[in-house]
Amino acid sequence: MLKNKKDWCDSCPDNQEETLTFKNCSPVTGSDNPANPNTILFIDDEITAVVAFSLENNGDNNILLTVNFSDGSMAFQTTVEDGSSFFGAFPNVASITIQNNAGLPISGCFKYEVTYTFDI
Repeated sequence: MLKNKKDWCDSCPDNQEETLTFKNCSPVTGSDNPANPNTILFIDDEITAVVAFSLENNGDNNILLTVNFSDGSMAFQTTVEDGSSFFGAFPNVASITIQNNAGLPISGCFKYEVTYTFDI
């Protein structure tokens, strides 16, 4: 039995961290006004996350993919042409959005893995 809490707490290592990973896959669609992109992933601003993902475009129109960052870095944008896919892995992700610049219908499959570490 411990004599007191101090003895027990002194034996705990400093700066304990826990790493969690979350995976999912979901269909994505849209045909909204180009001024209003569809947010398909949002990371709370208190979490610093690494995101690995693929976006498969199984529709008939191009998808403009945008990755926004929590550290103030310039957003990454690429076009995923119809019938193709894009794979990426980025640190410090804040959100990922999709849209078609002409407001045409888009559809695809979004597979992602979010990993983040936090102090416990």
